[in-house]
Amino acid sequence: MKVQADNEGRVASRHLPPVESSLLLALDVKNRVRAIDKIDVPLDEFGVPRPLEYLEALAQTLDPSYILPPDKNVHHLAYPRLLYTKRGSRSVQYKYRETTALMVDIPIQLHNYGHWVTNDPPMPSYEVMRLRVKEQNQIDRLFKIGQAVVSAPRWLDQMIGEGVQTYRTAQDYADIHMTEAMFYDYLDKCSDPVVGLMPDRGELASLGVCEATRKLGALSAARALCLNRESQEMVRRAA
Repeated sequence: MKVQADNEGRVASRHLPPVESSLLLALDVKNRVRAIDKIDVPLDEFGVPRPLEYLEALAQTLDPSYILPPDKNVHHLAYPRLLYTKRGSRSVQYKYRETTALMVDIPIQLHNYGHWVTNDPPMPSYEVMRLRVKEQNQIDRLFKIGQAVVSAPRWLDQMIGEGVQTYRTAQDYADIHMTEAMFYDYLDKCSDPVVGLMPDRGELASLGVCEATRKLGALSAARALCLNRESQEMVRRAA
């Protein structure tokens, strides 16, 4: 990647953090950015990337005073992409890569930087990927049921102004499809967690539907992570 220096001699690129702000970037003799070292992506005991630890590892290689541009996109932590997509969208490998627990919404510059300065994480075993997909599907289904249960009272309040018949129809629907019993019935049918993604079923049951839904929501959507907001504490903790 070719870059240019500003008036003060600092190397800047809209694609990557400044070389001066990174422990892992340097310029070659042709004024191109290169990685002088690479770090491993933190993995759990099943060989699955750990999103927060990944962020922390990157934070330790950057000057915490550097402010990343605000534009964001979603970073898949199962990469390189072709390794998981070449078998098609119905494959376990593809579905594993698309599980939201392995997707983080981070600044684009940090996304690019991560690819430049990390070694590609090895693909987990087929069985681990299959179980991660299964547990993610359970989480997503439970979360949707929980959302419906939690939002039912507010939804019914909105139906009051739509007329008596419409309200009664809505109430009948909610009594069948938006009940706590539906949540607990599906929870009973879920498999116990094996690869560390699905929360413990007993713990979820003890939380109640509202709190359980909030907990599941954190695993059912790509997490928005900002290095600036968390890097100071991470660097202090690692020091």
